[in-house]
Amino acid sequence: MGVWVNFHWLDPYFYHPSFLREISQGVGNFLKMEERTLSLKNPSVARVCVEINVAQSMIQGLQVESVHHQNFIEVEYEGHFEYCGKCRR
Repeated sequence: MGVWVNFHWLDPYFYHPSFLREISQGVGNFLKMEERTLSLKNPSVARVCVEINVAQSMIQGLQVESVHHQNFIEVEYEGHFEYCGKCRR
């Protein structure tokens, strides 16, 4: 299932397409990113679309590291997801 994911308070230093693809892999399979994210029109949130498996638990955040930076970023999923492991719906 494709879903938009918001990475809150990610340092704008990390708003490079290749980096956003890489950290998105920690959440699911990268599909695309929002143009407003690439142009830094809203630097408080990076918005990417990823494919997730709703049968698996969704992570709440990621540890992001580089040579000069290290921080924990919150992951917010847009939409409401319900999945019943018993009936698999």
